[in-house]
Amino acid sequence: MSDEELQKAIEAEEGPLPRRAAPSGLFSVTFAFLILILGLALGATLSTIGFDVFVRHAEIVFGTLIGFFLFLGLLLLVLFLVRGPILRLLFNRTEVEVDRFAGPIADVARHTAEKRVEEATGAARSFAEMALARYAWVTTRRWMIAAMTGLIASVAALAGSALLFQQNKLLAGQTDLLEGQIDLLQTQVELADSERNRSILPAIIDIGRDIGSELSGKVRDPVTGYSASDLSPGLISRIVTASTAARPYRYLKASTGENPFADVNSLLNAKALARRDDVDPRMFGPLLSDMIERGQVKTEFGLIDDPVSPERGLLFTTLQKSGILNLEALSFAGASFAYAEVTETRVFKTSFNFATTQYADFSNSELRAIQFRGTFGEHMRFRKAILTTCDFSALTAAEVKPPYAPDPSGADFRTSLTGTRFEEALIIQSAFRNVNGFGLIFEKALLASVDFSNSSISASSFDNAILIDVSFKDASLQLVDFDGAIVFEEDFINRVAKEAAQGTFRADRFEMEPFDVAQLNLNGLYNQIGIRVPASLIEGKKAYRIKRVKAFSPDAK
Repeated sequence: MSDEELQKAIEAEEGPLPRRAAPSGLFSVTFAFLILILGLALGATLSTIGFDVFVRHAEIVFGTLIGFFLFLGLLLLVLFLVRGPILRLLFNRTEVEVDRFAGPIADVARHTAEKRVEEATGAARSFAEMALARYAWVTTRRWMIAAMTGLIASVAALAGSALLFQQNKLLAGQTDLLEGQIDLLQTQVELADSERNRSILPAIIDIGRDIGSELSGKVRDPVTGYSASDLSPGLISRIVTASTAARPYRYLKASTGENPFADVNSLLNAKALARRDDVDPRMFGPLLSDMIERGQVKTEFGLIDDPVSPERGLLFTTLQKSGILNLEALSFAGASFAYAEVTETRVFKTSFNFATTQYADFSNSELRAIQFRGTFGEHMRFRKAILTTCDFSALTAAEVKPPYAPDPSGADFRTSLTGTRFEEALIIQSAFRNVNGFGLIFEKALLASVDFSNSSISASSFDNAILIDVSFKDASLQLVDFDGAIVFEEDFINRVAKEAAQGTFRADRFEMEPFDVAQLNLNGLYNQIGIRVPASLIEGKKAYRIKRVKAFSPDAK
């Protein structure tokens, strides 16, 4: 019988012998499978926990992956050690050398020649078992070699990735340190500006002394005081020079912690109350209680948020203490009070007409009978200030006095108040007639007998304010918000809609609901009713809260 006939006889009895796949194809599939596992592990980790978390915990992630690969290597080692029992269980054979194939093949040929079918079939079966066992072990061994090669390559690549991630982590830490260093450098620059501005203080002291000398022989008006025009031109020039030389900057100030509604006085009160273990801080209101619970009773210092000029504020205080209440001549000569930080707690009867007061800070001050008419006062701050009979109204042509001249066209000199802030301020019997302002903030303020007639205050906010006898006649109120405001008129929204400039206020954005004023007992501004605010303004009237029901959006109907 020929070899071809013998092969056909074996295949007819046992089936065709398995063919081995190309070793290169097996290696490629195995290596691709390992890379796929690695990619899935990394991709799933990044997509689940995020890149930042992955970088911070790279040691744990890579340690887990390396542990997985070590487990895989251990599994391959176990398979290698117990390959004999496994092959015997599957094929009744263990590892078979190639030279052992000769015996069964010879038996098949001999029994076939002798026409002993049963013995030839048994020999062919033995040959098939040996061939399958040999093929299984060779392919398994090649897979193990490919797997170990891929494992080594993956671990090497993983080690490089681990180093890169660790480097990125260190670079991120270094970046944070650099940012901190930049903040410190910025603080140093700000403090250097503060030190430079201190050189102006002796000049301001000399100005105060010379003002006293020049005004010593003059009669002071009991109502308007002295005017800057009573000073000599040389002294006015020195005042103007000092005001322009003093530049705004940020300086270190006692911090009030994380509570945005706390001030330095609240910090001091909380610090004192924290020493009383026998007193419940809630008895003194939620502000102090919250500060004590958060541990905000330590005096810390940090840079203020916005730049100011304490020197310009000191210059203004010097002028006021000297009795110079009319500053128009100084403004005409070019003096600037922009960014001035006025720390004087009480300012009376001063005229800032035509003055430059952008970003000036009058927070926590009491202002009475102050004129801000025709001023350039964008972004001024009056947070927690008390303003009584103050006037921000425009100056008419008839009211303009020398050294200023009226506009030939007869137009008013309108006050610019864009971005000016009056949060938590108490504003009484004051006027904002004909002012130009965009985005004024009156949040949590109390306004009593305040006039906004003919003013343009679009995009302003009266959120959570208390409004008593406030007029908006012919005012432009586009996008003005009253959400949460407390009023004492049942038809307040309808009245404002009728009074405001046509088409500038939409009453359908708001609703009103009855409100129990007992909830305002802890509101310090409301407690001023009957003290600074006449109680007759709300006597016998019910309170209402305004609620905005439609958004300020082009799509809102």
